[in-house]
Parts: sequence; structure tokens; C-alpha cells
Amino acid sequence: SAREDISVWDTARRARLLTFANGNPAGSRVSALLLLSDSAFVNAETLAAGSSEGCVRIWRSYAAADGPHLLSAWQASAAPAEVSLRDSPLSLAWQPARATLTAAGGGSGDLCLWDVRHEALVCRLSAPAVSAGQVTSLAADAASPLLAAGYSDGCVRSFD
Repeated sequence: SAREDISVWDTARRARLLTFANGNPAGSRVSALLLLSDSAFVNAETLAAGSSEGCVRIWRSYAAADGPHLLSAWQASAAPAEVSLRDSPLSLAWQPARATLTAAGGGSGDLCLWDVRHEALVCRLSAPAVSAGQVTSLAADAASPLLAAGYSDGCVRSFD
């Protein structure tokens, strides 16, 4: 379906180059896309796609004529309950200096920091217990460990 498809566009020519399926399970959707660049281990054509079932898929050569190649995929965040699959987007933030991908979603307030090279969970950061919101957006500083998370309860929290 269109909710799991990723389209690559040439904005200068206003033309779609290709569309490919992310491989989401039924009922889920792509909720985050990031270009993984500025790092020695990835090239400029590496794309991270996060979907509402909590999975991150890393695509290499996503704009190539012969289509994208799935480089890696893993469960980056707890999978939400089936009834909330559509309403539990996965948010992503990239820190190229450390090759760290932060993922948050699945109805949880936790931030999961992943070493992309090894697909290993580096640490899990939890918001204070007073928060009842889920993470709706993430931002990361490219050169430091500073992270900012926006929550559905209106709070913005920073982590370092």
C-alpha cells in the first residue's frame, strides 16, 4: 500500500525517480526517513526508514536505477499493541559523529540509542515517571550526545 511505499524524487526536475516497498506488515506505515550521511561508514545514498511497528530498515543505493538494496533491519523500539499500530509512529534522529541512531515510538516514552554499525542497543533513556506522553519527535546534535525529544503531552525534554 502507499503507506509502506517510499518514493524518491528529483526535485530539480519535479519527477519521481522510483518507488519501492519498505516491507511493513499490514496496518503499519512509514513514519520516519533519514539520510545517513557525514560518516566514514555510510555513503550519501543510505536511507533509514522507521515504521510504526518499531522496525528500522537501512536501504543502500535507494536512488539507483536497479532499485534499493536492503542493507539491514532490526526492531529498534518496542512494537505497539495491534490496535495502536497506526497511531504509534517511530521517530528517528541521527548522530553521524558517533554513528548512533536514536529511535523512539511504540507508545513508549523511552529513547533507544543504537550503534548502527553493529545493530546493537547502546542504551535506553527513560523520561521521568511523571510523563504520560509518547515521543512524537526527536532532534539530535550531530557532534555531541545532546538529544531533544518532543512528547505528546506537550513537553520537550533534553538528554545528554
